[in-house]
Amino acid sequence: MKRTVIKIDEELCNGCGNCVEGCHEGALQLINGKAVMISELYCDGLGACIGDCPVGAIELIEKEAEPYDEVAVMERISPKGEKVILAHLKHLRDHDQIEWFNQGIDWCIENGIKTDLTKIAVGAQKPKEACG
Repeated sequence: MKRTVIKIDEELCNGCGNCVEGCHEGALQLINGKAVMISELYCDGLGACIGDCPVGAIELIEKEAEPYDEVAVMERISPKGEKVILAHLKHLRDHDQIEWFNQGIDWCIENGIKTDLTKIAVGAQKPKEACG
């Protein structure tokens, strides 16, 4: 399927790791001193990592890619705790990705993961474009 994902310019990447921290879905890792997307199915294509890159090495592109998988993302990030889960869910909500947001909440309920959604209920929403 054709969809939006990120592309990292390895020549520009300085390995700072800011994008890895900014990616709530866990799609990025530092490998051999460079940011690498470990799986396109974790990339929601919303671009939270772009704003965290000090050298402009990340861009959004449209290409053939595996579909985004919210369940796989929740399984990947849940061991990191409630703050990471809430940051991810807030990111989805702020970008009007209500279907994925609801899938994430349903996954938490089905797996007995308690999250205090009131912690993300208040606040201005960001525009629907890339966070960068």
